[in-house]
Amino acid sequence: MVLMMLLNLFVPGAVYAADINTSILTSITKTITQNNVTILSGGAIDSTKPIRVDISFGVPVLGDEGATIETAVTKGAVVVFEISDAFTLTSSSDIELKMGTIKVGTATFSTTSPGGMVVATVVFDGDDEVFDGNSNTVTAQFGAEFSYNGSGDGGSTGNPTVTIMEKTYTVNVPALPIVYGVTKSGTANLSEQSITWNVQMQASQGGLEVDLAGYEFRDDLQKVGEYIEDSFQVDGIAVSPTTTGGLSYIFPVTGTSSKAISFKTKIADSDYLSNVTKTITNTAILLTGGSIVANGTGNVSFKPVWIAKTGMSSDAGSSGVYVPNNRTITWTITANQMGASLNGVVITDLISGPGLTFASATWEKWDGSNWIASTSITPTGSGIFEIGDINTKILLTIVTNVPDEAYATGTTNYTNTANIKWTGLTGAGIGTGNVNVGVGFNAISKSGEADAKNQKIGWTVKVDTKEQNIPELKVYDLLIYGKTINLAAVSGIPISISASALTACYGQKYIDNFSGNGSLTVTSIAIMQGGVQVGDLLEITGLSTTTVNSFSFDSQVVDPDIFAGNKTSTVSNTATLFSANTKLNQATVNVDYTNSMLQKAMLKREGLADPVTGVNNSTTTATAGFDYLDKSAIFRISVNADGIDLTSTTNASGQALGATTVTDQLPAGWEFLEVVSGSGINYLIFEGTGNDGTVQAVTPAALSVATANFNISTVAFTFTTLDKPYVILLKARPTSAAALEYFSKNQTITKTNTVNLKTENWATGISSTQDVKITSQLLSKNATKVSNGELRWTVNYKPYDLAQPGQRIEDQLPLGIDLRMTSSGSLLLDEISVNELTLNADGSYAVASPVALVLGTNVSYDNSTRVLSFTIPDSAKSYRFSYLTDITGEPGTSITNKVSLLGGGNTQEGTSDSYSSLTLL
Repeated sequence: MVLMMLLNLFVPGAVYAADINTSILTSITKTITQNNVTILSGGAIDSTKPIRVDISFGVPVLGDEGATIETAVTKGAVVVFEISDAFTLTSSSDIELKMGTIKVGTATFSTTSPGGMVVATVVFDGDDEVFDGNSNTVTAQFGAEFSYNGSGDGGSTGNPTVTIMEKTYTVNVPALPIVYGVTKSGTANLSEQSITWNVQMQASQGGLEVDLAGYEFRDDLQKVGEYIEDSFQVDGIAVSPTTTGGLSYIFPVTGTSSKAISFKTKIADSDYLSNVTKTITNTAILLTGGSIVANGTGNVSFKPVWIAKTGMSSDAGSSGVYVPNNRTITWTITANQMGASLNGVVITDLISGPGLTFASATWEKWDGSNWIASTSITPTGSGIFEIGDINTKILLTIVTNVPDEAYATGTTNYTNTANIKWTGLTGAGIGTGNVNVGVGFNAISKSGEADAKNQKIGWTVKVDTKEQNIPELKVYDLLIYGKTINLAAVSGIPISISASALTACYGQKYIDNFSGNGSLTVTSIAIMQGGVQVGDLLEITGLSTTTVNSFSFDSQVVDPDIFAGNKTSTVSNTATLFSANTKLNQATVNVDYTNSMLQKAMLKREGLADPVTGVNNSTTTATAGFDYLDKSAIFRISVNADGIDLTSTTNASGQALGATTVTDQLPAGWEFLEVVSGSGINYLIFEGTGNDGTVQAVTPAALSVATANFNISTVAFTFTTLDKPYVILLKARPTSAAALEYFSKNQTITKTNTVNLKTENWATGISSTQDVKITSQLLSKNATKVSNGELRWTVNYKPYDLAQPGQRIEDQLPLGIDLRMTSSGSLLLDEISVNELTLNADGSYAVASPVALVLGTNVSYDNSTRVLSFTIPDSAKSYRFSYLTDITGEPGTSITNKVSLLGGGNTQEGTSDSYSSLTLL
């Protein structure tokens, strides 16, 4: 028997020595093949494809007729085969030479240094029975793949002669390809409406330059623009290209491979006059004999800014005393940023806006570093500023007057636009678009901060008139208890105040906690509807016009969807500034209000044994809480992490929310258990403290804190008083029938546990969920490579300690894979093992005691059907079935291996299949 092995490790620089000569071996055969065709000495080898070298020989040992200690190969002997210095090893190393199951020796490939000779070193370190006289006619064979290393050709075309295994061969080296390169870039010159394109072209072969004489440069200039005459240069020298159908130029004999080309194209008017960013793409190609060998593409982006406009009010950044008179806006217009030569330039600016009037205007030229030649200019009635002929960037500055006011408490926005035209430019011209400038300031501002523990929000309002004399200043703030209101249907709003001037803020009630500076006072006006108070209108008076007014107050959040909503809500409030009965301005602020009332989680499975100690070792990861041994999980409910007095807190109608019920609903097919086995206790409850949305349990609470009402899959906890954070632990698992279904096949199941919270006067309530993910891998199979030509298959049967209908495992071996057999054709049990597996709490398994195999009793193999069968000793226990096979199929062949779990006799009860696919090595 001969074992052929592929060799894939290259060991550079190895030193070799032999204590026997290859001449002592018998029947040495050395074969060179390429593409599965044998190449005889003197034959030709394709340098671009790998070759294979195979060596076979007989090993004279003491068991051979006439062999003596002096003439036989002994254990530990070393022999070296020189392969070649013109090839590099591309396959493997360190392989065992076997005759059947008996090891003869080890072959290793390495490369000598210096010299680069690849050698195969064979050490006869096989089994003792090979060398102790019990074996005869010992043979071995091995081989490897090599690639040509370029020795002898210098990287060029040719047919060098090489030596392989002391025989000569010719290597056909094809011509190396020519490598071309074309790169292209461009730069826009907006002042002359052009783009300069730069193209670099080169060619090389085997690292050497290739002359581009006779090659052609071509650019069709599509979507690029017109070629600008006399702009074409090659290596900085002006030349004349062909311009029909674009640009074309054939390189003369120069002796160099690198060519630098530059030329200019005109930017199209449609792009040049756009006042927006444009991108132009251009491609250059290199040809020889009319065929394209390379191309390069370049992009140029540019923005021809013809006109731009900004504005600045004279009161920008003003502080202290504000004077609402004699205010101006200065509009700044820059035009012709490219410095193009333009005739008859006209800039139009209508100076639109409520009450704006023209004050003055000047225009200036840019000399490259400064604005010069300031000139006054007056527009026509239609806002036309006649500039005339220019060839530089210009600056037009326009000053406009803003209407005077008795006082300012808000910002007035003025929007303006400008455009430019010149002789020859058709259409309406090129415009700046709308430019907005605000004049004035908001005299009222507001901020807020939530206090979720006390269901309050603190609001702060500031009013600063900047010493403007504004009569009868007052602020109104409307708080509505409910979620909506029709202000036209309520009473309480002062007759002199328009209800439409107020902004209702919902879900809040005023708390008498007002404070303010100076002489500020607050009056809370009852807002009534149908004889019931539905809101508070706060009227703040006594505001000063000479100092900054500041006041604060608290609102009680009375909407349980906010203060107990188990989420982050946005609470809005608006303060409105009035002068007597006239609305001046308002300030609105939104505050994030976060409540953590209910959270569902699990204890990590490590905490199931002692839930009191492990109560805070929680997780929301679906895979981390289920105990596969006990088939259970302990659910952890955090209640009232913010520690609010939920039962006593009132809603918008003034009702206390009342008794609170927390209801836990198990997934279908689940049931509650004692939280600690044998304790008789179905749940545990703890007092705790809020910690980032969850409750950190501190001390066990009396079970009487809440009344528990259990059935098989639902429990309701009723708190007559809920004013502290609590943690509730509940233990549950799937019923026996559900568990058997979960683990009856390969599958992953996710079940959701839901908890709800409601109160007597808050029926909508809230909910939280926790998923439990359970994975069953009843039957699986995989293969691992042991060595070249060998695979070890592993079959796992894992019922998770639940009795399954299956009684035996049948493994259908595919063609190309063979079990190890004895010389008599029986199954070789030494290559097969079965071990019982022990289940862990996390669903993993540990290998336990072996199972004794008896051929024909609990293991069998049908050679005709290629089915390997194993009888399961106990269907509730887990087993690992492992066996070794030889690879006999062709490398690269894809195979599928099937293993099945079957019932007893000829029934198919308990059928379950698993497949393992791989490609033969």
